Amino acid sequence: MIVNLDYIYLIYGLSLFLAGCMAIPTWEDKPHRSWKYFAGFAFAYAAHEWTELVLLSFPDCCSLELASLALMALSFYLLMGFVLLTLNNHFLRLLLFVPIPLILLGGWVHAFHDVSFSTFTLLDIVSDLFTKGIPGFQASLRYFVGFPVVMATTYIFWKNPNPYCKNQTFPKSVSMALLLYGISTGLVPEAANFFPANTINTSTFLSTFGFPVQFFRTICITVIALQLWKIHHKNLIKKRSFLGLYAIPTAITLFIGFGWLLAFWQGQATDTEIRQYLLSQAQEIAGTISPDRAALLSFTPKGEDTPYYKRLEEQLKSYGRNVQFNSIYTMGFRNEHVVFGPHNCTEPHPGAFAGSPYIDPPPELITAFHKPKAFILGPYKRLGKDIISAFAPVYTARENKVLMMVGIDLPLEGYAHRIRQSRLPPILFTISVTIFLMIALMVFLQRALHPIRKHPAIREAIFIFVCGMAISISLAFLSNARNEATKRDLFWQVASSKAAELRNNMKNLFLSQLETLSACITSSEYITQEEFAAITKKILENRILDAMAWIPKIPQNQKTAFEAWAQKHITSDYQIYDRTETGQKSAPQERHVYYPIQYVEPHAQNFYAYGFDAASNIERISAIQKAEATLLPTATPPLPIMIRPPPQPTSIVVYQPVRKPDIQTPDFINQGEGIIVTAIPVASLLKSAFAFEKPSKAIKSIHFFQLSLDAPPLYMASLPESPSNAAPITFPSTHETNLLEDVAISPLFIFGRTYAVVITPEHHFLETYPKRSFVSIFTFGAILTLLLAFMSYSNAHHQHDLEQEVERRTLDLISVNAQLESENRSKTRFLAHMSHEIRTPLNVILGFAEIIKNDLFHGVIDKYAEYATDIHDSGQHLLSLINDVLDITKIESGKFILLPETCAPLEIIEQCVHLNKLLAQKKKITLSCQHADNIPQIIMDERAIRQVVLNLLSNAIKFTPEGGTITISITADADYVRVEISDTGIGISEKNMENLFEPFQQADLMISRKYGGTGLGLTLSRHLIQLHGGEMTMESTLGKGTHIHFSLPRNSLLTI
Repeated sequence: MIVNLDYIYLIYGLSLFLAGCMAIPTWEDKPHRSWKYFAGFAFAYAAHEWTELVLLSFPDCCSLELASLALMALSFYLLMGFVLLTLNNHFLRLLLFVPIPLILLGGWVHAFHDVSFSTFTLLDIVSDLFTKGIPGFQASLRYFVGFPVVMATTYIFWKNPNPYCKNQTFPKSVSMALLLYGISTGLVPEAANFFPANTINTSTFLSTFGFPVQFFRTICITVIALQLWKIHHKNLIKKRSFLGLYAIPTAITLFIGFGWLLAFWQGQATDTEIRQYLLSQAQEIAGTISPDRAALLSFTPKGEDTPYYKRLEEQLKSYGRNVQFNSIYTMGFRNEHVVFGPHNCTEPHPGAFAGSPYIDPPPELITAFHKPKAFILGPYKRLGKDIISAFAPVYTARENKVLMMVGIDLPLEGYAHRIRQSRLPPILFTISVTIFLMIALMVFLQRALHPIRKHPAIREAIFIFVCGMAISISLAFLSNARNEATKRDLFWQVASSKAAELRNNMKNLFLSQLETLSACITSSEYITQEEFAAITKKILENRILDAMAWIPKIPQNQKTAFEAWAQKHITSDYQIYDRTETGQKSAPQERHVYYPIQYVEPHAQNFYAYGFDAASNIERISAIQKAEATLLPTATPPLPIMIRPPPQPTSIVVYQPVRKPDIQTPDFINQGEGIIVTAIPVASLLKSAFAFEKPSKAIKSIHFFQLSLDAPPLYMASLPESPSNAAPITFPSTHETNLLEDVAISPLFIFGRTYAVVITPEHHFLETYPKRSFVSIFTFGAILTLLLAFMSYSNAHHQHDLEQEVERRTLDLISVNAQLESENRSKTRFLAHMSHEIRTPLNVILGFAEIIKNDLFHGVIDKYAEYATDIHDSGQHLLSLINDVLDITKIESGKFILLPETCAPLEIIEQCVHLNKLLAQKKKITLSCQHADNIPQIIMDERAIRQVVLNLLSNAIKFTPEGGTITISITADADYVRVEISDTGIGISEKNMENLFEPFQQADLMISRKYGGTGLGLTLSRHLIQLHGGEMTMESTLGKGTHIHFSLPRNSLLTI
């Protein structure tokens, strides 16, 4: 499993950056300028996390490590400034921050100046951290600076919330998240070699819980950022900022998700390419191993001493060293067990010894031994290490029998670095776009908190333009990445087929011909020069080989006799000789054994070679000795062949040993043991494999290198041939996780040597898949973005004009409304004045009417008493109307004064019921009062509440037909005394209930005519209840009755 810390650092940094953006608008107020330090901390620590993200892909970059350390130190310094300026407790300031510099300074002195503080263990801890390099410095900052300032910040958020937040839940949530974050910071640094970190941060803990801890820290920071955003959310709602409230947050969320998907897709594509490359390398190695040689491997401990084992292991090591594969190995299937064979592994490996069993092999590997199949496996654990493995079979084509499996292991760490490197560009692109969007969000938030003049309409167009261009670039990047992957796949297929063609042709041309010649010599008792010429003639017809020769093995004591025989049968001046470095003949040195050239073909061109002792050159004698020891064809490095006068052509000389029973020739020359020599010119090496000058339209060139354990790669030849004045051709720099996008490398194990075929693509082939789709998508996206941005600008500009017109008309309406309100106040003053003017004569009329009614002057006839009663009733009604109007006027003008006193609401209600009992009986209406036992006394205006109850009971009796019922109930809870009046009257429809509490309103005009009334009763009653701090509501169904509820607070704000 790849630990996806790059995703963690992405979200971690963006959350911190969002927290900083949310802190910036706060510092606009001078009393809260310390918040700029918190914002600076968030920005600096976000940059630190993103630097750590880049370090995941480039872990050996020391400059990035220093930058990360500097950013961490800066962020903690800024957070310390925030705490010092915000924290009001001077004692806590001293307690938190005075020891920090002293501890760090003491640890520095103890670490680098050999000053002992044996009584202060904490300084020993810090000094131990300082000696661990950059990780130690980071751990010191994290533990002794970061932890205390984060804890202090936690305290600040708990005690001193953001000034723009009325809800205390959000700051306290930030405080708790900071607390958990601060505690978790100590669970990650590996360099902390002290308790509790040295107990917790073991390698097992870090490998198991390191990622969850980082994930948990990221969640904490994300919660902090979102809570800070939530603090300002209501301000954006009030301002109705669509961009700030919906568009930008949505765009941020979508871009983060889109960036994650883009990075994930790129990582998956790179993962596929690495796996394909690893599998192709395993197949290439398996393809270059001869099945005949593989069949000779025993895969037992004794097999290590066989020449086949040693030769293959040396070839694997040479190839692995130069292409940076440090774990190439072979396996056989013996006695129902998988056992190891030749390998190049330098680190501990289960196959370190030949014949060692593979403990618990993967089931796929067992299956592959029975049914040939190349496959890739992993990631999985072996010997405590996470690896990915590729396996390819070496099998016989006819029998389909697997002779061995070739395996390549790739460490997960390097593999993960390559995956992260591929994900880095889309992640950085996501960060850059999201930073822009967060800054835009910050700007809108500043406008919401601190209104300024309206910005031009171009701001929305810029927002659309940036978002659209970001999407266009992302889609174009996806298309381009897909095209590049397709090109690489096709090129690798072509290159792999050409490399296989080269291997097969070279084996057919050379190995088979050498074996044929060796068989002819072995079957013949005596080979004359004519017979040797006849045997080699057909081989040399292709004009690829420079020469073929026969070298006998001549002991020192037979040297003179051999020279005499050769002078008689080959050439009269035949002598064994050496060659100097300049190619000149020289007398042979005394040796135990000589290897002179006895026969050479073509004879006419190579007569210069007769008698040349191959043992005179260290590269030649070394190859001869290996060939004799292994009985296998062995090649020299590219050498001057020494068969012609200078200048000598450079060739590979291949020695094929031949052994047969000793046969005494007539001239006593031993032909029972010797060597077949083949000289292959380097210049025509690749031409020998391909029958044309240029291998393919898709391939620009094929370079041939010799690889070895103790020397850099040696360039040998190219196809087409490289010009003499061309720059030197070097072996490509490779790594086990490098995809080698520009070249393809294939191994060739032949003649005991390790060769590499390096194939480069043709430029025209790369243009087979031009970047048209990239350009097309980007151009289409850019044009569409420009159109949308222009439309947005036009619409916004038009909307801006409309808003200005609306604003102008609104100002006009405000002016008109102010005038109407002034007139309304004049009306109210007029009504109040007129009410007083009317009330005075009415009081006189009522007084005289009462005199007449009560017959105070005696002797008045009965008719006058009746008239007086009517006058009194009408005057009383008019007075009630005027009093209601006066009360409404006083309430609307805010001049109505309550007269609070401690009263029993139950007594008032019972009195009102008693007063209306007779009127209810006249209409045969049942009027009842229900109450609980715990009705308390409360502070209220007795007159006002009595007026409310009488109004409500009067309405209930008025609109309840004969035989109906009216029930008034009173209850009390912890906060309110609640009163409900229910009747079975005519009820009210829903549409007529909307304005029922407005002055001078009744449910229906017909009802008003039938029952009378002004419509002031309900309005006045509701206002009186609201003045007491209560509330009145109504529920009614037409034809079924009405329920009116009102409540009075037990703990009234009124004072006596």
